[in-house]
Amino acid sequence: MRVETTALGPVLWLTVITAAALIASPARAGALEWLPPAGPPQGAVSSDVSLAPSITAMTYAVGAGDLVKGVTRYDDWPPAAQKIRRIGGYLDVDLEAVIGLKPAAVLCERNSGIKNVVTRLAGAGIHVGVVSTPDVASIFTAIEEVGAAVGRAPEGREKAAALRAQLQALEKRLAGRAPVPVLLFYNVQPLMAAGKGSFADEALRLAGGLNAAGDSPVMYPVFDAEKVVALDPQVIIDQSEETMGITGLAGEPAAYWKKWPQLRAAKAGRIHTVPGGYLFRPGPRIVDSIEKIARLLHPEAFK
Repeated sequence: MRVETTALGPVLWLTVITAAALIASPARAGALEWLPPAGPPQGAVSSDVSLAPSITAMTYAVGAGDLVKGVTRYDDWPPAAQKIRRIGGYLDVDLEAVIGLKPAAVLCERNSGIKNVVTRLAGAGIHVGVVSTPDVASIFTAIEEVGAAVGRAPEGREKAAALRAQLQALEKRLAGRAPVPVLLFYNVQPLMAAGKGSFADEALRLAGGLNAAGDSPVMYPVFDAEKVVALDPQVIIDQSEETMGITGLAGEPAAYWKKWPQLRAAKAGRIHTVPGGYLFRPGPRIVDSIEKIARLLHPEAFK
């Protein structure tokens, strides 16, 4: 989850990506669709601008990183992507900079915040591909389809197959183990959790967790302190920027949580800060991310 500051104050990126007014598009069967009027390119894309870190990572994963001419300021993986021209952020794409790079295509996530930008790009004759990854399985499909779009279809299929096999191996390792009650927080001011139907809800399940917020009627519930105490999960995973610091995946609990020593997770030392890029970036590292969470929930399975 990202927090961007505007004239109106902090804007939760989670709210942006789940807004109702998403990029309009025709029905599709896969994860990648091309906006009219430019539509899909004829043949493989020779160069592109990526408007999402996950798509940049996919492009590199299929061996086409040299085709990427522009990325967002949030692109940090792989390290080579940090040297590519920055063309803005999630909400402030520099339209003129993108056009100036003369890309054969622009690839973006489904995001209402850049609807006007990508519509103008497509109208200007640039092929704009929209990648949709609402669940883990769709990430594998997206890698295949991005690979095909940039002329690396065999590499895309190979990478997707390897990720599917890796996830199946993890599922076998966790088979028969009781799910561990867990709460995962995107934010702590306010306390916003991953509820039923969220991307993290599925990731927690695949990691051998039982989402303690899974009964919430909303996808991203906001809890007060009393609710957290009442749910009292065995594990708390905090990926909020407010408490992240430098503790990393297996670090000590952030100071924020030390004020609640009565929680089961606190007593057991099972409050973990996890950088959002590990779990919430729907790219080629997703299975590694789920396995890292599984190691927090079921350490005994990895001895």
